[in-house]
Amino acid sequence: MKRQSTTAIGGENSIKAKKYSMYSMQAVSTQLEAEPLDPPIHSLPPEILSEIFLLATGKLYSMFSPHLSGPWRLARVCHRWRDTAAGLPALWSSFMLDWRTRRQADIGARLLQEALQRTGQRRLSMTIQKPKYLPAVIIETLVQHSSQWGYVNLLGPPSDQWTQLSLTYNPRFPLLTMLSIQCSKDDIATLLGMFRDAPNLRYLRYDLDSSPLDPEGFSPGAIHFPWSRITDLTMPIIRYGRVEQCVEILRLCPSLEHLEEGCLLPCLMGTEIDPVPLTLWKLRSLSVGSSQLLPYIISPVLERLSLDIVGGVSFSPSDLSQFFLRSGGQLRSLRLGPLEKDISDPGQLLSRMPQLRELLLNFRSPYREVDLTRILTSIHSQDLGVMIPNLSVFVLNVDQIFTGKMSLEGRDEDIVSIIDKRWNVPQDSRRLCHVLIYCGVVGFTEDAVAQATQSRILSCIERLELFKMQGLDVSINARQAVGMFLKNYGCVKLFTGSAQVGMSCSLQSQWWKLFETGLSPTSDVWTSSRWKGWIYPSVKWTVQRR
Repeated sequence: MKRQSTTAIGGENSIKAKKYSMYSMQAVSTQLEAEPLDPPIHSLPPEILSEIFLLATGKLYSMFSPHLSGPWRLARVCHRWRDTAAGLPALWSSFMLDWRTRRQADIGARLLQEALQRTGQRRLSMTIQKPKYLPAVIIETLVQHSSQWGYVNLLGPPSDQWTQLSLTYNPRFPLLTMLSIQCSKDDIATLLGMFRDAPNLRYLRYDLDSSPLDPEGFSPGAIHFPWSRITDLTMPIIRYGRVEQCVEILRLCPSLEHLEEGCLLPCLMGTEIDPVPLTLWKLRSLSVGSSQLLPYIISPVLERLSLDIVGGVSFSPSDLSQFFLRSGGQLRSLRLGPLEKDISDPGQLLSRMPQLRELLLNFRSPYREVDLTRILTSIHSQDLGVMIPNLSVFVLNVDQIFTGKMSLEGRDEDIVSIIDKRWNVPQDSRRLCHVLIYCGVVGFTEDAVAQATQSRILSCIERLELFKMQGLDVSINARQAVGMFLKNYGCVKLFTGSAQVGMSCSLQSQWWKLFETGLSPTSDVWTSSRWKGWIYPSVKWTVQRR
């Protein structure tokens, strides 16, 4: 019987498809074997890889963290990364020491020694948490490398072992330029005395705890410390003491160029007799948290002044006026924060600053509602071309603007008129270049504001838009924009951020930090110990440590 063969429909096509698929897989496999499997980052040259490592590590890495971070983590990836990290001194030279991890002392010392060896002779940047808890072997290692210390931030007093080792080794600090310390009144003399041999120290920040300072027992002149070389000084200190003690410190610093005094508590006291002012011949930048220091100093070359009065701290308008009379002739930048008492004649005050180029008025206060109508009216009533002929940057920080509230009626018009007076000037005169209005809320709802008020507000808006079209760099930065009129009248052009009509908008965080930290917009350098590198589209906001 002849067997009949049967073939399933499509069987030959299925076999051909399987063969084709198998050949394709073999071709792909051959191609993969020919191509390297390493990710693109492994093909980067060492120079670029080193830059990536520096960015990934950040400013400071924790030396004694339970899970080793920073350079050690990068070195675990592969031998190429390990070699690159080991040969990059900048990667190891900025670190934080915090012994609360409770590692064994010998392990911690070995980690520190390894990191210091890989830094070569590079300058070290260190932040030390609770120095008194560091084991003796680690303290000894640090003291032995004192010649590399560049920037040191000591958050706490040293231990007795540290003091003894300093006396034994007599360390020198040839590269030390910046020192920041935080300790109690009993340790300040010992701690500063440890850095007596620091010929290049220029920046000093020190803070004491809230314990009372004995006016009779504190004598800065008796501390062996290079006071005469200090150019930048930050001193939120002498709580429960006298202003004369601050002045005694300033008297020891003839090279002082930048001074930041943060009076955190209403605690400073002065004598009842009229003080004899101290002349600081090189002081160019001054930031104060109270007016109590102003009667005691004269600054003939002062260029920048920031006055931020904390709520509850005493403020004397007469002291401020007298200070401007003595030291305002060369002032170029003024930042004026909320004041506990009004200035009697702000216009007359500004007339004593003919060189003023930057004016920042910060009227946002967490302590009380600030009414700036009178001060703006006083400025508006002056001939600004004569009073402040060089003003080119105007920054205003208010709670709200263009909201139509009765209590603010006339204030918005004064603001626009001040801008108008400094913008529409003769061609041969210096004119306003940059205007920033910084606020919490801008705009109104049409049904909540009278028609006449709406017309006045929209007229102000249109004037600002006209200035912007003519070339003035003017912008409004707000947390919240309210009302459909923004869309109808095109005022949204004035925003520098991505504000949307009727919605809460979170703008660039640097603008909030700007007024919280007291920075100033300038084409030059505004020295501050806290922030640096703010960039505004048209004005460069820079802060650097010297």
